[in-house]
Amino acid sequence: NSLPRVGATGEAITTLRPSGFVRIDGRRLDASAESDLIDSGTPIEVISVETDKFGCALAVHDPCMIRA
Repeated sequence: NSLPRVGATGEAITTLRPSGFVRIDGRRLDASAESDLIDSGTPIEVISVETDKFGCALAVHDPCMIRA
């Protein structure tokens, strides 16, 4: 299985506080929100993918969130 790339989009399938689950390309994956909270059902975008000997860490954000 290949890892999602930065810029891949999907949906939060649980509330991310900041961690939870997202669905990208039909796959359920662990992820952490860049912000404190992303509600279930919110569209998400991958902003970083890091791998180490323990596995993969995805960081995501809500691309519709207005930034100051």
